[in-house]
Amino acid sequence: MSKNLFDLSAEVTGASCILSGLSNQLDETESDILMPRALSDALFGVANYLDRIAADLEELSRRKDVPDKFGCCVSVNLRGIARESGGAA
Repeated sequence: MSKNLFDLSAEVTGASCILSGLSNQLDETESDILMPRALSDALFGVANYLDRIAADLEELSRRKDVPDKFGCCVSVNLRGIARESGGAA
């Protein structure tokens, strides 16, 4: 896997935007309403997307030195990020 924390952060932001767009479905005055099957399929797709991001994060947590977007190495665990070298935390 060649993804870094910045890539995954961008993907989480994208998933957030998708969910925000889908939330318009709850407001009848906001937009056209999706058919229940289409809304279900969209939510299923987002759930699978988030599951894949979680798997990528889990894989990153097993690696020793993960470069962040600035080229610094960080130690990653699923509870947080602690800088090992470069820059202030």
